[in-house]
Amino acid sequence: MNSRYDERQQWINNHLSRQTLFLVFGLLLFNAIFKSTGPGHWAEPMSELMIIIAVGSGFYVTRSLFKDAYLGKKDTIKKNMLGFGFIALLFLGIFGIGTIEPLSRDIIVNGQLSDDLVMLIGGIFFLYLFCLHVIKLLLVKSEH
Repeated sequence: MNSRYDERQQWINNHLSRQTLFLVFGLLLFNAIFKSTGPGHWAEPMSELMIIIAVGSGFYVTRSLFKDAYLGKKDTIKKNMLGFGFIALLFLGIFGIGTIEPLSRDIIVNGQLSDDLVMLIGGIFFLYLFCLHVIKLLLVKSEH
C-alpha cells in the first residue's frame, strides 16, 4: 500500500485509473477507425498523441482533484499550482521561441493539424492544470 494516500484516496484513484484507461482506449480505437474508414488523417502523429494523452490525463487529474484524491499527504495545492504554471510557461515559451513569429507557423498542413503544435498543445494542457489548481485553491479557501 502507498502510505502517501489514505484508503479512500487509493480507492478513488484506482477507480479513476480504470475509467481513464477505458477513455484512452476508446479514443485510440475511435482514432484508428476514423483514420482507416473516414476521410483520412486529422492530425500528424505527434499532435494526435499529445491530444489523446492530454485528454486522458486531463480527465484523470480533473476528477481526482475535485474528489480530493489527487494530493498526497505531503502535497499542497499551491506547490502543484506553481509547478504546473511554470511548466506551462516553459512549453508556451518554447513554442514562441521556436520561430520569430509564432503565428506564422502552419497550424494546418494538407488538412491535418501540424506537428508544430506539439509544444502549444503541451502548454495549453499544463495551463489547464494550473487553472484547475487555482479553482481548487479558491474553493478550499471559500470553504474556510
